[in-house]
Amino acid sequence: MKSLANEVQAESERIEEIIIETREDATETVEGIESLTEDVRDSSARIDTLIENQDEIAATIREAATGMDDIANATDDQAVRTEEVANMVDNAAKQAVDVQEETRNVAAANDTQVEVVADISESVQELESTLGTLDD
Repeated sequence: MKSLANEVQAESERIEEIIIETREDATETVEGIESLTEDVRDSSARIDTLIENQDEIAATIREAATGMDDIANATDDQAVRTEEVANMVDNAAKQAVDVQEETRNVAAANDTQVEVVADISESVQELESTLGTLDD
């Protein structure tokens, strides 16, 4: 019986050691889970921050794209206006050529009139001269 009591005592001590080891393992496991939980929370917060940053980047890209569209539209408008101005300059140049041609025509007509007036003046002088000899 003593031997049986010693065996029971030894087994009890062994069970107590197993319980202590199990408690230590459980404590380590709980601490590990708590640490892991904290890491997951930190990672989750970082992911949320990353998502916010990505949203800000996307919004900035959209704003930049809108700005580029505005610039493209303004450039197109400016090109249209530049073409209109070029057309007006071409029209003005054509009108200047037309005016120049018309001025030449007027000058030529003026020269012709001057010649006609000179011929008339000469004819009048000849007529006066002829009349002067007839009166004598």
